[in-house]
Amino acid sequence: MSMAKHASPAHLAARHAQLRHLLMQGQDREALALARELTQAAPDNGEAWKLLGVAAQRENQFALALQAKTQAAHLLPRDAVARLNLANAQRSAGDLDAAEHELRQAIALQPQLAEAHNLLALVLQQLGRAAEAQQHFERALAADPGFVQAHSNLLFMLTHEAHLSPAALLAAHRQFEARHAAALRAGWQPAQVQPEPGRRLRVGFVSGDLRQHAVAHFIAPIWRAWNHADMELVVFNNHHRHDATTRELRALCDEWQDIWQLNDAKLAECISAARIDVLVDLSGHTAHHRLLTFARKPAPVQVTAIGYPHTTGLQAMDYRLTDRHRTPAALAAQYVEKLVWIPCAAAFEHGPAPEVQPLPHLQGASFTFGSFQRPSKISRQTVQLWAQVLQSLPQARLLLGAVPEGPVRERLLDEFEAASVARTRILCQPVRPMAEYLALHHQVDLLLDTHPYPAGTTAHHGLWMGVPTLTRTGDSVVSWQCAGVLGRMGLNAFIAHDDTTFVALAVHWSQQTQALQALRMSLRQRMQTNPLMSPRTVAAGMQAALREMWRRWCAGLPAESFEVRLEQ
Repeated sequence: MSMAKHASPAHLAARHAQLRHLLMQGQDREALALARELTQAAPDNGEAWKLLGVAAQRENQFALALQAKTQAAHLLPRDAVARLNLANAQRSAGDLDAAEHELRQAIALQPQLAEAHNLLALVLQQLGRAAEAQQHFERALAADPGFVQAHSNLLFMLTHEAHLSPAALLAAHRQFEARHAAALRAGWQPAQVQPEPGRRLRVGFVSGDLRQHAVAHFIAPIWRAWNHADMELVVFNNHHRHDATTRELRALCDEWQDIWQLNDAKLAECISAARIDVLVDLSGHTAHHRLLTFARKPAPVQVTAIGYPHTTGLQAMDYRLTDRHRTPAALAAQYVEKLVWIPCAAAFEHGPAPEVQPLPHLQGASFTFGSFQRPSKISRQTVQLWAQVLQSLPQARLLLGAVPEGPVRERLLDEFEAASVARTRILCQPVRPMAEYLALHHQVDLLLDTHPYPAGTTAHHGLWMGVPTLTRTGDSVVSWQCAGVLGRMGLNAFIAHDDTTFVALAVHWSQQTQALQALRMSLRQRMQTNPLMSPRTVAAGMQAALREMWRRWCAGLPAESFEVRLEQ
């Protein structure tokens, strides 16, 4: 039923309620259609525009979302949430200065609006202002002590901070347990499953990233190689949006449940009722995680893997899956979880990609270093380190491939200039569609890694395009992420353990262009044929590890670190 303009307030209120219900149920397309009708029927009704903005954002109609949220903020000038919504759309559009302005307006209107402090902290983090960001994450938690995602956002940001010692970073993650999870331990229930060590297991995976997302590229090859005769594959999907990747992943599973509407307690009941033996978290402290479900211990054995480079901090999380390349044994104490080393902890599924092209320096270009890392990883320490490389090679250039125009780009260029590197030597490109982003590797001779939070997905992309990443490890487990990728490929000559070695290796490889060219043209085939990174190896290692964890639980033994070795 369509609505005429100037519909009665009672009728509009009923339709608003209907629209909110559609949004809560994830019926975004229907919600968008109704929201359009509402704004046509009541063009001066700010609440209608507010809801249209939410529905449009959900349906990836970002231009319409920005328009609707702008109109809502105009019509509702004293509504802090309308300004918060507008800032969210502006941030999505890359207009960080405008987003910061709107969020400060929202906080002026409603100083205890926790969501505004959290979003402002995320914006400030993108702008490279980590100290201010931390203050606003802490203000979000002060306003709402149970704001779990704000706490996780703070922890994720802290993993990027070079000034924090490993002990301080571990303590920060333990605080998450103390604040949100410790009180839940009293409610742990006895396991609902039988301790039979040899039977077929029901393994559950929990993730909000089972769509076009980096995590999907890591888990898909494992699930394709899964031995279903030994273990059922049960998935709990925590995102309302489905795409082609979601449909492909769903087809690989024995069971699939969409659970994003369930709260943590209800999800724990659901998992327990599903009689899951081993439950695997793929998120850690990233968006759409369900760590407070894990904190309720709905499965007897609980494991974290893939999605987050540091500890969850949870006592309820028994194990973390890794390998010796990614996590040397000396770093194990930085995790609350017990580490389980398998032969290789990552397979990466590459989609369509351009063919590898020759080394650009051999085609006459200046030697070009590159980075495709998000700007929030490019810390001041990273700029200083890269500046040392560029000072040692006055003719070299640096291509930054994910830096939009605006304050973020200007901040980086100013920092390079302050480190005595001319702005003209830094070539900036915005974020591009996948095919164009991969093709930018044709212009790069060698990738330089960020520190202390290094490459992961982008390192895999670089190797696929024939371009290795020069990385620099540190004393934090996070700093070994790219070293793990390189180590699995036998590329230890691109791993430095201090700044001096990093700079020396950059200079060395800039002079070994024939060797770089030979490596460049062979890397894709080496990735395809590397037995260690074969999906069969990774899946077999994971399943052997899960089986041993299960055997230990059946025997009444506590979680302990161990290593899995596969026969050839």
